[in-house]
Amino acid sequence: EKAIVDAERSFAPGQVYVALSRLTHIHGLVLLTPISPHNIQVDPRIIHFADQELNTDELDEILLREQEVYSKDLLMKAYEFGDFSEEFRNHSASYYEKVIPDRPQAFAWSESLLGPIFQLLEVGDKFIYFLQSAFQQQPVNYTLIHEKNLSATKWFLKEINENLLTSIEKQISNQTGKTRVKKYLSELKDLLAITEHKKNAIQQSLFITEALANDRNIQEALKKLRPVSNASKEDERKEPIQIEKGSIGFSKPKAPVKMKKGGTHEFSLNLFREGKSIQEIAIDRGLAPATIEGHLMSFIPEGKISVDLFVNPQKRILIEAIIQTNPTATLSVLKEILGEDFTYSEIKATLKYQESKI
Repeated sequence: EKAIVDAERSFAPGQVYVALSRLTHIHGLVLLTPISPHNIQVDPRIIHFADQELNTDELDEILLREQEVYSKDLLMKAYEFGDFSEEFRNHSASYYEKVIPDRPQAFAWSESLLGPIFQLLEVGDKFIYFLQSAFQQQPVNYTLIHEKNLSATKWFLKEINENLLTSIEKQISNQTGKTRVKKYLSELKDLLAITEHKKNAIQQSLFITEALANDRNIQEALKKLRPVSNASKEDERKEPIQIEKGSIGFSKPKAPVKMKKGGTHEFSLNLFREGKSIQEIAIDRGLAPATIEGHLMSFIPEGKISVDLFVNPQKRILIEAIIQTNPTATLSVLKEILGEDFTYSEIKATLKYQESKI
C-alpha cells in the first residue's frame, strides 16, 4: 500500500516499472527524486520485439490464410481411407483366433466388405489427387472444387450406407442373442462407429467447400463441424481374447493382463521392454498386432523405440526419398508408389522416424 521510490538509483530496464507496479494506490507513493525520462530504461530486445509486431490487418490476413490451409487439410483427410481400410483388414485377419458360432460364415462376411472398402480407398486417393492439383492452381477455383465435392459426397455416402453401414448393422443383428459373441459384438460396434465417423467427416466437408466457394467466413464454417467421438473404444476397455482349450490351431487361453498405470501405449511399451514380442503382447491384451505396432511406433520420435524394429535402414532410406519427392502424398499413395516390397508398417514407422528430425 505504501512505497518510497528513488528513481535516480535505477540501473536496469524495467526496474522503475516494477517498483511502481507494486503499489495498490498512488496515495501511498513517496518519490525521493523526480522520475525523469532517462530513469525509464527499456530492454533493446523489447523494442526489437515491438518493432516486429504485426498490425491487426496483417494478423487477420495470416489467420485467414492459416484457416484456409487447415480447411484444405480437413477436406483431404475426409477422403483418406488408408487407416480406415487397415482397420477392416485387421478385423478380417483376426478371425483365425475367434471362437464364435458360424465362424466360417462370419469370416466370409468380413471378406465381403474388403472389396467395397478398397474401392473407397482407390476413388478417395483419386479425389485427393484432384484436390491437390486444384489447390496448386492460382487462383484456386473453389467453385469447381465445391461442385466436385458435391458429386463426391453423394457417391461416397451412397457406397458407405449401402455396402458398409447396412451390412454391419445386419451382422450385429444376426449375432445378437448368440452365445460367446460379447467381444465379437463389441468389435462389430467399433467397426460401425468408425464407419459412422468417416461418413460424418465426408458430410461435413461440404461446409468447408461451400464456404470457400462462396467466399464466406471459413471460421464460421469450421464452427458448424460437429465433434465426432473416437472411432473405437479405449483399448483398455476391450476384453482379452478367450480361446477354448483344445481348439485346433490355437494356444491355451491366457489370464487377462491387468492394465498398469500410465496409459495403453505405455502399457504395451512396458510389456515389450519385458521381452515380449508384438504377437505375444497382442494375445495378452486381446488386440490386433497392428494395434500394438501403432502403440510402439508412437515412441519412435522420442527415441524410446528404435525405428529399426519395423524397417531396416536400407528400406527406410528408399522410403524417405519417396516421401521427400511426394511430401503431400497420403499413406496409401506412398504404398502404391513403393509397391508390394514395402509394407504399411514400414512406411508408418519411417514417417514416425521423420517426426524425430523436426
